[in-house]
Order: sequence, then C-alpha cells, then structure tokens
Amino acid sequence: EELNLMLDEKQDEPLRAETLEDLEFYDSNIESLNMELQQLREMTLLSSQSSSPVAPPGSVYTENPEQRMLEKRTKVIEELLQTERDYVRDLEMCIEHIMVPLQQAQIPNIDFEG
Repeated sequence: EELNLMLDEKQDEPLRAETLEDLEFYDSNIESLNMELQQLREMTLLSSQSSSPVAPPGSVYTENPEQRMLEKRTKVIEELLQTERDYVRDLEMCIEHIMVPLQQAQIPNIDFEG
C-alpha cells in the first residue's frame, strides 16, 4: 500500500509502470512459492505419518530418503520466500528513500530508469 501511494505521486510514467510490473512479478513469485511450500508441508506430513508413526513430527533426521528430500526442499523454498520478501522490502526502501526524494528535488542528469 505504502509503495502504491508513493507511485501515485508525480513520477515518470515509464518508471512507475516498470516498478508496478516488478512488484506484481515478485508478488506472484511469493504467492506461487507459498503454495508450493504448503504442498510440500502437506506431503511431508503425509509421508511422515505413513512411513514412521514412531518418529516425532519435527525430527531432524529421518530414515526415509524421500522424507529427507521433502524436508530439504521445504527449507529451500522457505529460504527463497524470505529472500524474495527481503528483496521487495529493499526495493521499497530504495524507492522511498532514494528515488522519490531525488525526483522531488528534480536533480538534473540522473537516470532513474537504469
């Protein structure tokens, strides 16, 4: 929301469109990674219930190689999600603290598009 409000202010239209497109792309990535993570969690839970009812649900080591692969994949996707969130946060910070003030100051000879 905050970023959208900033984008509504007077800005270069191509830059605004590109920024919105980037944000939509990253939101889409985060959403699809969240769905995949949820599916992996469900598969991990089902796999652990069917293969070893004795093992605790959060156990670090599992005898079943398929279960271990699912757990590793889940951790990788969680890391990707966090990386995407951090990147979007950093982009928002750059826009808020660098690009918008420079555009408001109307400093000449600065390329805001690349």
